[in-house]
Amino acid sequence: GGLLDDEFLRELRGTSAVKIYGEMGANDPIVGAGLFAYTTLAREVTCSVTSAQPGNQLADEIAEFVRGAMFDDMNLSWRDWLGECFSFLRYGWSYFEVVYKRRSGYVAPSDADDAQASSRYNDNRIGWRKWAIRGQDTLWKWNLDDHGGIRGMVQKAAPHYLPVEIPIWKALLFRTRTERNSPEGVSILRTAYLPWYFKRRIQIIRGIGIERDLAGLPVLTPPEGMDIWNANDPKAVTLKSTAEKIVRSIRRDEHEGIIKPFGWTLELLSSSGARQFNITEVIAQLNAEIAMSMMTDF
Repeated sequence: GGLLDDEFLRELRGTSAVKIYGEMGANDPIVGAGLFAYTTLAREVTCSVTSAQPGNQLADEIAEFVRGAMFDDMNLSWRDWLGECFSFLRYGWSYFEVVYKRRSGYVAPSDADDAQASSRYNDNRIGWRKWAIRGQDTLWKWNLDDHGGIRGMVQKAAPHYLPVEIPIWKALLFRTRTERNSPEGVSILRTAYLPWYFKRRIQIIRGIGIERDLAGLPVLTPPEGMDIWNANDPKAVTLKSTAEKIVRSIRRDEHEGIIKPFGWTLELLSSSGARQFNITEVIAQLNAEIAMSMMTDF
């Protein structure tokens, strides 16, 4: 069906993987810093086009044409395009549609589409208008042939979210590796996923623990003789649900306070003692594992 199942973790397949790797890069400072460093270094690399036969007039003209078309006449600067290209590090792959234009000089921008068709050259040759990224989050499925070849990417993108295929013959596909010719490659964040997964949950637990240690554990006690656990009594069920909402929503901030019915008691239990492990050290160790896995994979 165009969906790949090479990855044994279901959550790291297809669009689910795109969401997770996107979250890792956007919210984790270690992952974000590593990806930023890699992309910044890539954008500073000097690129050039040279003649295959220096001194040969035709070869020199071809090299000059390609040089101008790539570096001087596309809608996006070469450095900015490299930044988009290297998103394949995060997701394992990046896919670009090659869009052409006739190099007919300046075109008055009567609309946005005309403005993008302008060219620095006026030789009426066909050049590249742009190498347009087709976002990883728009992937719907891959079109593969019976022999494992890649026919194209099918995407569903805003604003219509209709399936549109970008065939491989007019596209550029960048991958971290080509194992079994998978179009999705392998993200450099793949081996960092496990420590990131535990780190994120430990951070949530730590935040809740700190809040509870400072505010205390709320305990709401009903009046004597009131059985709020009686599932057959609608009134008891309602009271139990209300009590649960109250204890879950108690916070120590400028809005703190509670109004309770007569007979109910509320107390905040403090922590009984120190933890048997240092959560900060655990998170630091997970940070080190994330950083090491990114360096090793790259």
